[in-house]
Amino acid sequence: MDGKTPKAVGIVWALLGLNTLGSAGAKTIVPLPRSLIQMATMGALVAAFTLALALNPRLRVRPSAFVFLLTLLLVPSVISSANLEVGFGALFRCTRLALFVGTLWLLSRWWDGSLTFVRHHIRMYFAALGTAAAGLAISPGTALARSTTAGGWSGGVGAAHPRRRSDSTPR
Repeated sequence: MDGKTPKAVGIVWALLGLNTLGSAGAKTIVPLPRSLIQMATMGALVAAFTLALALNPRLRVRPSAFVFLLTLLLVPSVISSANLEVGFGALFRCTRLALFVGTLWLLSRWWDGSLTFVRHHIRMYFAALGTAAAGLAISPGTALARSTTAGGWSGGVGAAHPRRRSDSTPR
């Protein structure tokens, strides 16, 4: 295959990382509506797939047992989503999983055993941890605030999520 990995592959990898961030109960320093956070994370997946498709227009892929197993996960997902008794939400999540796995297949062309993806992954971790640390430094009260809805700590990446004791739990 080609000798050099394009820089835009790192952007696709970062967009996939952004897609995996959750939006349920997130407390931010700048209050953002949940719908805006969801739009950003879901839009990142579409952008990642589109960019990966633009980078790999001939659809060259490299065999990968891991991505193959993820592809096999699509089978029960499609079967359970085809039953629309639970609504279109399951079908929507199935489509998102298919886009995610499809993007991984498109990126597999550049999985050649080098440390390129490890570097991209480490940069993505540092960006996530850096924003969490910045949030902690700017507003520690918000970053470490006790969540009343989630039953744990809301806040930055890697925050502890202790379980709430019920009244029947011995102390």
